[in-house]
Parts: sequence; structure tokens; C-alpha cells
Amino acid sequence: MDLTPDNIESVKSSWNLVISHHLEEQFMSNFYGHLFSTYPEVKSYFPDNKISLNSKLLETLNLAINGLDYIDALENDLKELGKFHENMNITADQYFPVIESSLHALNEVINKELTQFDKQSWINAFQLISNIMISGYTGALPENSLSFDEPSLANTETGKNPAQ
Repeated sequence: MDLTPDNIESVKSSWNLVISHHLEEQFMSNFYGHLFSTYPEVKSYFPDNKISLNSKLLETLNLAINGLDYIDALENDLKELGKFHENMNITADQYFPVIESSLHALNEVINKELTQFDKQSWINAFQLISNIMISGYTGALPENSLSFDEPSLANTETGKNPAQ
């Protein structure tokens, strides 16, 4: 998985469509709607009051997306976030629903179809960020890392990870 400068620009420019058009709330609504309808098993990991969680998730997305150019500087923070997820008993394979639902919400909110390059750019970025987070897990091993190919996330109709 490579994250090229063109991938970073693709991720930043599509995310900027959400931010510049003030579509954050719509993004979050689409995200949770898709996540909970497609993956009801993850709902127990999220509090009923999503106002604070929305703010934290958007802050984390903004930080990670805008920090893709200097991801090494964010490594410790991302590992700490990974430890937080580990303490909630969230496993590496449970990252997929969040990633897939994020791509679905992004595609819906920006009101245009993401290109294959855009999708692959987001997949590469999410894979990099997720693997840094997972590396913060106690006893994290290389086999705990995530690897997504584009087709596994491109099919937002089913929303299911074919690797499962």
C-alpha cells in the first residue's frame, strides 16, 4: 500500500468538499445511518448521545486527513487512539465497517461519484492510518495489520467485507 502525493491530494480535495460546503453534519448522519443499518453488530461500541462523538470523530478525521503529508508526526497520537480502541475490545477486523461507511457517506454527501483513483486514495489513507492505530495495540503483530484491496471497498451496495 503506497500513499503518493497524488493520493494525498485526492483525499484532501474530496474531504475539502465536505468542509467547504459545511456538510459535516450530513456526513455524520450518512455515516452512522449506513454503519448501523449495514453493521448493526458495531452499534454497541457507540454511545447513544452522538454529539460529543461526532465532534471527536470529525476532529480526528480532519487531523488525520490534513496530516497525511506528515503522518509520522501523528504516529504517537494515532497509536494512543489505537490503544483506546483496544481497551474497548475493538479488533482490527472491526475497522472495516467504519472505513466502508466513511467512504459511503463521503460519496453520498459530496453529491458526485468518487473516481476509482479517489476511492483507492481513501482506501490507502485509511489503511495507513488504521495500521498505525493497530500498531499501538498491546502485542501488535504484523499479521494484525489491515490490507484492503479496492474491490472489497468499492462495492458499497453490499457493504460487506469479502474477507470475512
